[in-house]
Amino acid sequence: MRVGMSTRIWMSQPGAPLSGYRPIRHATAEHRPLYFGVTVIENKTGELFTAVLIDGLAIGKKWAERIKEKIQDIGFDYCDYLTIASTHSHSSTIAAFCEEDVMAQVFPDVIAASDPDEETCRVIVESIQEAQESMDDLVSIRLYNHAIPNVGASRRDQGVFPWVPLQVAQFIRAKKQPILWANYPCHPTVLNRYHTLISPDLHGTAAQQLMEKGYLVGGIWNGPAADISTRYTRRESSVRELELLASRLTDQIVDVLDHSHWDSEIQPSNIVASKMSYSLRPKVRLEDSPDLSLPEDISEGIGFISSVTLPPYALDVSTWKIGPWSIRWVPGELPLCSFLVDNRERTRFPASRWIIGYANDYPGYLMPEDDVSYESVMTLYDTRDIRRLIADLKGIS
Repeated sequence: MRVGMSTRIWMSQPGAPLSGYRPIRHATAEHRPLYFGVTVIENKTGELFTAVLIDGLAIGKKWAERIKEKIQDIGFDYCDYLTIASTHSHSSTIAAFCEEDVMAQVFPDVIAASDPDEETCRVIVESIQEAQESMDDLVSIRLYNHAIPNVGASRRDQGVFPWVPLQVAQFIRAKKQPILWANYPCHPTVLNRYHTLISPDLHGTAAQQLMEKGYLVGGIWNGPAADISTRYTRRESSVRELELLASRLTDQIVDVLDHSHWDSEIQPSNIVASKMSYSLRPKVRLEDSPDLSLPEDISEGIGFISSVTLPPYALDVSTWKIGPWSIRWVPGELPLCSFLVDNRERTRFPASRWIIGYANDYPGYLMPEDDVSYESVMTLYDTRDIRRLIADLKGIS
């Protein structure tokens, strides 16, 4: 097996619409550039597995499929298996890559729908080509399992989840520098709706800080993040605070690599992919007027959900298996609380079971309870179907 990676700066322009908040803001300056990160893995039969991470809000299913088609149209055999995920930055310059997908229907004032443009296709194609050119023999994969405080915390119950799981992987290569992946579940929104800076926010800023330290970073991915945010750890919403929180995450990743023995080391002989499809029924539409005693964001959310009627939705979960390491690429935002055993301890995820959110599509929040939190109100689909999905991801029949 072989592995390679590349990173490229993605076009970001002052004046472009920013993502994630209403009303749509327009960029006035750039905090840090936005990036594409590409990791390419070749298995023993020559099949290519390509993981693309974009500093953007969300990736829609139809948009991802059209990217694949456009790449093929220009004569480049992009890969046998390709996944596209976002860092969920609310300050990226394109509101979302959702086009006419679910979220564009529900939030047309937030999702400035974007068809894949030639510049984006060109950058993705060149990134994949560069990653292929950089490939080297994959000697082993080292998986680390940790938990860290003071970066993200529970959005729903303050004081719960003081320690949030951090997973780290190193792709050890024969002749070239290792490639680093990290998976950290957290809404990355240090910058709030009043900021007009182009920014990769938490995950992308931490990745750039690691690159500045000399690491080859294939991506800092975002795991089950529906109920975890910087909202209760940030002291203010500013670039200074963003750099500080990103530095905490960066330092923890470096500390894991420097001082922790890996939880498992895999000598990979193959990588295989599979896909499961889940049918999600739409949540029963609320007919009553919002309760004015509820918080404004929840009342506003009820109004939006009540105004749309969605058909059943097919959610596709892709799984890559490299020996004992399974990577689940899941659309949408799952809650961390559904996967932790003890909310108040340094609970860690298994080192060899990764769940990466915001991948290949974005149907929004996937909360399994109706508890009148913002996240559960904004969930579009039936909680019973979401519980079945979570049970499968946990390995429970």
